[in-house]
Amino acid sequence: MISNNHLVKAFGLRIRLPASPASLCPRGIGALTLAAMLAGCRGSDRGEAIATHPVRGSVLLGDGRPVPGGLVTFVPQGTTGRQAVGTLQEDGTFRLTTETPDDGIAEGRYRVRVEPFATGDAVTKLDPKAKIPGRYMDEDTSGIEVNIKAGIEVLDPFRLK
Repeated sequence: MISNNHLVKAFGLRIRLPASPASLCPRGIGALTLAAMLAGCRGSDRGEAIATHPVRGSVLLGDGRPVPGGLVTFVPQGTTGRQAVGTLQEDGTFRLTTETPDDGIAEGRYRVRVEPFATGDAVTKLDPKAKIPGRYMDEDTSGIEVNIKAGIEVLDPFRLK
């Protein structure tokens, strides 16, 4: 059993653990949830900011037509990097954002997922026969891996086959 005076340092925060699991009330669960959320807001394990580099790219269907709406998410592999996202425009292009719009992405290895959604008239522009295969909606099955280095500003197009 853990004493009431036992403190745990998690994600740079000090959290007092309850005497027993039964004493975890919604307030305690909220504190643990907050600590987990804050972990995603840190640049690295040491709390340092991570330098980002502007990066843009495009997503095309197998026949070369652009995917006119959706979200492209870059998920870091390993211990460095932060998740970055880009909103697909009507022409299939995107610019990556980590913290502020179009600030780019940190150097490192990433797996990528493409999640389609409709924005404005994109629903009518995406041919029903041109559905994005489900495997691209999960970074572990998409097969898209990217190594980001400083100086790379434009990625080769991602072709969804």
